[in-house]
Amino acid sequence: MRVGYAKIGRAMPLAQAKWGEVGGDNEPPILLDKLARMYPQHEFVIIGRNSGENPQAIGLPANVTNPWEDLKGVPRTIHKECGDDLEKRTAMMYELIAEPAASLDAFIVWAGQHGTSNQPIPKVGAPDELTKPQESFVNYAGFIIRAINDWRAVDPVARREVWLCSDVRNYLKCRDLALPPIGVLAQFDWHKTEKHYRWNTPGQPWAGSEWSEPNVWSSRHDYHYARLELVGIRPDTSFYLSPELRNDFGMIVNENRAYVSNDRKSILKEWVLPMQPSFIHGKWSDKSLAELGVDIQPTPWETIGAKMAQVRCTLTTPASGSGWATAKPWECFASGTICFFHPDYDSQDHILADAPPELHQWLRVDTPAELKQRIDMLSADHATWEWLARMQRAHFDKAMAESLAEQTIGRWAGL
Repeated sequence: MRVGYAKIGRAMPLAQAKWGEVGGDNEPPILLDKLARMYPQHEFVIIGRNSGENPQAIGLPANVTNPWEDLKGVPRTIHKECGDDLEKRTAMMYELIAEPAASLDAFIVWAGQHGTSNQPIPKVGAPDELTKPQESFVNYAGFIIRAINDWRAVDPVARREVWLCSDVRNYLKCRDLALPPIGVLAQFDWHKTEKHYRWNTPGQPWAGSEWSEPNVWSSRHDYHYARLELVGIRPDTSFYLSPELRNDFGMIVNENRAYVSNDRKSILKEWVLPMQPSFIHGKWSDKSLAELGVDIQPTPWETIGAKMAQVRCTLTTPASGSGWATAKPWECFASGTICFFHPDYDSQDHILADAPPELHQWLRVDTPAELKQRIDMLSADHATWEWLARMQRAHFDKAMAESLAEQTIGRWAGL
């Protein structure tokens, strides 16, 4: 089988040296590496825009191919040639990957930042007028969505792309996607209704869909927790002990959405700064930093494990005000840092549901006072700290061995 692999919304930097400090760049290439090694009998074709390296030159296995190796600079030429003609730009970008996309037997797609329209399509309620999507959506999403539409049109029932969503902000909203997904693999169980422009294709709505207006379906999208937050972590992540060489508390945390309840700026004020952390790293706005009165700078992705190993304890907090699970606890479990859970983090309790009860009881804290009490206790009691650190690592190793996300992706894709 030939398996397409893409991320909409931005290019995938394949080489580790190009992964950004904010996070997320590591997930698609590390998962691609895992899937290609788990299913060596299949060819994985990188359909989405990427940094253009030869896959084998950066350590990916021989069954990964990259059509973009020979296309460096071409998208920039297309952008200049097309100017404001977004329909022409979408068509020309699509032609770059139309041939390899048409030959696929399966399609795996990451949902990155995108819009309700990523190529010009009729406006809702005004079918004679076309939308004017953001150029970045046209450049990094619209042509891939067009490829998915054409690929599925060959056999709409048998061909179903597998969608992956690792960020609550990037839920699937692309109205130019002609058909609803079979589901979305994510880090939280929920559902949402979205519209699908049908591109003048005849036929009645499927189960779970209904006519929203002529030529548009309104469809339910189901998101399924699949431990997707683990796919960007390598199983050989180093485990550090030596509690006596660590400081008490530190954090790596990005700001995320600032306009939600349980925003991270408020949590830093109430929960983190009073703990006098030895460091805080992450991406924050100048406005928030001025209000907090601290200097927070990012740390490169490759330094995260060693940086976290400098402290005995940390705290994980809601992402963009949501109850979604994230990679942060697993990264800490891997490196040996005790990771306490804010009471509203992972509200569906996916990460610790199958952990030993003692770990569940220790890591979930209800108040800043309880957090401080436990940090102080582990600062003085190295034996208990090591017991928890080893229990965390065992939970991490078990989850990595189970490979729930990779197995589910393989099953959904028919690998």
